[in-house]
Amino acid sequence: MTNDLATKQALDDLIAKDAIRERLYRYCRGEDRMDGELSSSTWHPDGTASYGLNGELFNGPAGDAYVEKIQKSLGTYTG
Repeated sequence: MTNDLATKQALDDLIAKDAIRERLYRYCRGEDRMDGELSSSTWHPDGTASYGLNGELFNGPAGDAYVEKIQKSLGTYTG
């Protein structure tokens, strides 16, 4: 019985890690493609983001507001 519980826990952990990995891949693809809708869709509706020392680069609601700011910043890069 203990082995069954350990196996179930290991499987649950792998499933959770895979879900996180897939979300991260979608977010990175959205940023790479400058696809704001895809990037925004990866954030939890109540999520927040704080970037930079004490949040000086961005500190606020994640999702659309964050993605808009970061893509505006990324849009300045060329090549």
